[in-house]
Amino acid sequence: TWMVSWTTSGVLPSGNDEIAYAVSFDFGSSWSPATLLVAGAAFDDRVDWSSELDVDTSGNLVALVVGYGELGGHHQYNYAIYISRSDDFGLTWSAPQFLEFIGVSYLPDSYKVKFATDHEGNWVVFWSGDIDPIGGQAYSSFRTYAVRSSDDGVTWSRAVRVTSLSYDPTYYEGSNPDLAVDGQGNWVALWASNIFAAITDSPSDVVYVKSSNAGRSWSQPKVLNANAGDAGDGNESFVTVAASTTGDFVVTWL
Repeated sequence: TWMVSWTTSGVLPSGNDEIAYAVSFDFGSSWSPATLLVAGAAFDDRVDWSSELDVDTSGNLVALVVGYGELGGHHQYNYAIYISRSDDFGLTWSAPQFLEFIGVSYLPDSYKVKFATDHEGNWVVFWSGDIDPIGGQAYSSFRTYAVRSSDDGVTWSRAVRVTSLSYDPTYYEGSNPDLAVDGQGNWVALWASNIFAAITDSPSDVVYVKSSNAGRSWSQPKVLNANAGDAGDGNESFVTVAASTTGDFVVTWL
């Protein structure tokens, strides 16, 4: 079974961005009609524009949704993360489960939310946002947070700060993150940040942290690229990471 999801814009009665998906049961030779992942989304006032897909240990599909607006009794009009599950190969989906608020600004390209699973029941959701899900404080720049699950995404921990650095709040801690796990229990999260720069308007570097306990704790952040904090070196951003089952990680960025 194959599944693809995307954001559809400006074609629904609501006029909002929403997540659509299609399923193939013949290795991509044919596909089901496009269907909205969130029931009723064609007519609601919510905006859903980002999704990630993976499979749990029982073969159930798990979708991560980033949305704006009221859903499931959460009435604050902030950006938030939701999880939805399917036990019939994507034909139907559960009502989205609220995880955390992540932002207050209209910056959908910056609210990159990633999740990964080791296919042994452990999941981690990692993001950067300008609202603190722990204390509710809104920031002028982005911070990095994570939640984890040890029961295949059925229940989730509360959010934790991925870094514990103290620095000038006008610096941005992170944007455009990515996350991967290898087959050896090693998790790596990366993002673009200027927290190691000498001045606040310096270009960003690629920063990374590691976890060996499925996101319960993280190492202190380090810079991956050369010339860290060099104002004349240009921005390092749009980070992606992939991992093999044998412990190899490959990182790309622009």
